Order: sequence, then structure tokens, then C-alpha cells
Amino acid sequence: MSVRFFVLGVLYGKDAHGYEIKETARLWALPHWADIQEGSIYHALGKLETEELIMRHRVEQSDNNRPRHLYRITEKGERVFLHFLRETCRTAPVEKRDIDIALAFLDFLPPQERVSLLQERHDKLHRTRAELIERQQNTHHLSPNLHPWVETGVQ
Repeated sequence: MSVRFFVLGVLYGKDAHGYEIKETARLWALPHWADIQEGSIYHALGKLETEELIMRHRVEQSDNNRPRHLYRITEKGERVFLHFLRETCRTAPVEKRDIDIALAFLDFLPPQERVSLLQERHDKLHRTRAELIERQQNTHHLSPNLHPWVETGVQ
């Protein structure tokens, strides 16, 4: 999933400012499963605006009195988003992960080390799942269209 696709998807659901999009990325725990870093969102907003896929709809005052821009997806952006959504569903390859390759070669390690590494991975995945469940409980304010994706990330 690209950061552009994510930003367009959030804005397809509703107008939002950069911090709100970044917060959605944090709640979704994107770095854990989508290879999207929260810091790349503002860069993507600038590129999408330059490409006229989104536009600044209006300026609001933030809590610290700084102006923040409310972004809205354009008609062109909607078309691009829906096309990308459809094509990704049709053609996206099966996910390939380094862990699958590592598991194929695990026999090259001593038995005790294999057990230790797999236990370490299990524990880390368990902690990550617990963190995602906690974040899932904080999604009540998200668009109803976004909530199922958070649940999918947890599962």
C-alpha cells in the first residue's frame, strides 16, 4: 500500500487536515503492516496537491493557534483512488515477506537458537497484537468506512 493510496483513501471518506491523517495512520499502526511511515504523509499531501488530486479546502486554527489546512479530494483524485483501489484488488501479488524465506532456511541454525528466535518472534507478535487491539478500541471517532481496516490489521 502506498502512502498516496492511503491519503487518498482517508480523504475519500471525509475532508481532513494533515494531523488527522497522520493520527489515522498511527491508530492503524501502518508501519507494522503497510510499510508506510507517519512522517511521509505530509510529503504525500504536497505531491497530491501539486498533481491536483487533492486541494486545500479551508484553513482552520489549531489548538496552538497555528493555521492548519483542511484537505479535500478532487474529482480527479476520486477517479485515481477508485482506479487504484480496483486495480490493486484485481492484480496485487500475494504478499512476499522476508520471514517466509528465513523460515525456509531455519534448519541452518542450531536447534536451540531456532527455538529461541521463534519464541522471540512469537512474543513480539503477541505484543504487537495487544498494541493493535488497544488502538482498535480507540477508533470510535474514525469514519465508519475506516474502522473495518483497523479490525483487519488486528486480525
